Amino acid sequence: MAGGHIVHPDLRTKLQLFVSHSNSMNATCFSREQHLFRVSEYSRPLEGIQHNAYVVDLRQRTCQCGVFQTFKYPCSHAIAAASSVRIPYMDFVDPVYLLQTVFKVYEKEFPPIGNECDPDIVDDPIDLF
Repeated sequence: MAGGHIVHPDLRTKLQLFVSHSNSMNATCFSREQHLFRVSEYSRPLEGIQHNAYVVDLRQRTCQCGVFQTFKYPCSHAIAAASSVRIPYMDFVDPVYLLQTVFKVYEKEFPPIGNECDPDIVDDPIDLF
């Protein structure tokens, strides 16, 4: 976090890959009000040959490919749709992935776990060895 990172480096790498993949896609807006898009992938973008098309709903955070709603971060199709209307794709990353959220887990001290026979009695770790 001190280095300005918002999410885990593995997710950041994956999102950067999705961003580069989204550069070869074309997003067509169905409804600006409802944030519905048709995103076309091109297998050979210079020749204009269409490969697949997906419907992306930014408001509901869904894409027909299934990645967006399953993993709770934007797929390359959602990134293409968001960038077409100049919305930062990081706005669609679920808060559970933010480092700030992860570190909140460790703010409180965890209580020790009791032994198997009596959960109220906590074994001294030194006595175990």
